[in-house]
Amino acid sequence: ALVLGTGGAALAVVEALERAGAEATTASRRARDWPPSEDGYDVLVNATPVKEELIVAPHERLQVVDLAYLADGRDTALVAGARRAGCEVVVDGLDVLLFQGAAAFERWTGLPAPLIAMRDALRGAPEARVS
Repeated sequence: ALVLGTGGAALAVVEALERAGAEATTASRRARDWPPSEDGYDVLVNATPVKEELIVAPHERLQVVDLAYLADGRDTALVAGARRAGCEVVVDGLDVLLFQGAAAFERWTGLPAPLIAMRDALRGAPEARVS
């Protein structure tokens, strides 16, 4: 896996990937060899705040996760590029936010998170809006 970024979110992603048995490489935006090449990787995770610039060009064999998201629900440049490339797995930052919120809800309440209602509210479904 190639993890873009070296901050706290990137370190958490690397730890989770390594616990799952994956090898992870990080790439820093401050490094001389930025941007990195995605060649040779199966998973690409963007853990930088970059949203509207395509840092690397995804290829169809990549599984892509972008922790960043645009508040208006539009795809980030990476998510849009991954979808155009035909990547089979594309997880956008709003989905990551949804599941973080669901985990927090369950931890705090002891109840299953209402994922559909949460997703609809997050994505701005008309039926989820409160008047």
